[in-house]
Amino acid sequence: MMRAKTLRQDGHPVLRWNVGNVAVETDAAGNLKPSKQVSTERIDGVVALIMAVEAMDRHGSTRPPSYQMYVFGGPP
Repeated sequence: MMRAKTLRQDGHPVLRWNVGNVAVETDAAGNLKPSKQVSTERIDGVVALIMAVEAMDRHGSTRPPSYQMYVFGGPP
């Protein structure tokens, strides 16, 4: 979804920082995954986002996906 630019966030600085820290590994099955061991700093926001999108896909409907993310409590 990130490659296709179908997932957008509203520029939250912490999530932007997390995304900039992510290093990706490929597991034995060829799946891409964020790596906490290889990443330079915190990536928890990215991991939480991946888990939330997966849950939406798993429990979603048959409609084409349309994602929006709202982040509350950012800087003024």
